[in-house]
Amino acid sequence: MTLNMPQDLAHQLAVELRHLIAHSHRKLKEQANLGDLSWTQERVLIHLYRHAPATVSDLATLEGMRSQSMGATVNTLKQAGYVIGQSDPNDGRKTLLYLSDEFKGHIRQKRLAGEEWLESLISRRLTEREQKTLKNSLKAFKKLLQDE
Repeated sequence: MTLNMPQDLAHQLAVELRHLIAHSHRKLKEQANLGDLSWTQERVLIHLYRHAPATVSDLATLEGMRSQSMGATVNTLKQAGYVIGQSDPNDGRKTLLYLSDEFKGHIRQKRLAGEEWLESLISRRLTEREQKTLKNSLKAFKKLLQDE
């Protein structure tokens, strides 16, 4: 469904929306700081959060690196208590990697902190009318992102 809006307005909205999304992503990431992790360590943790289990080989392929290098990264995460390994029931030579329950709890706390931060901003900075406008804008944003 295409609405008849001036192309200039659609372009302006796209540019501003992209900037706002990037800025909000950075701000939320600040609230959910995972500590002094390398980029690769963060990517491994995010992948395991979304797609566990995985093997060291799976993660190495995903990151485009050697299994030995990924093994070192995974060992660091295991020592920190973020990742656990269990023998693959279908192939005892493989170890399946998961996030530890402790780290899952840590992630939940960080997400909650981000939501509380946003809630505080919304309640302090927006009037009730602006909050209702934001609610309606979110409906439009969801509609925008729906699969066709």
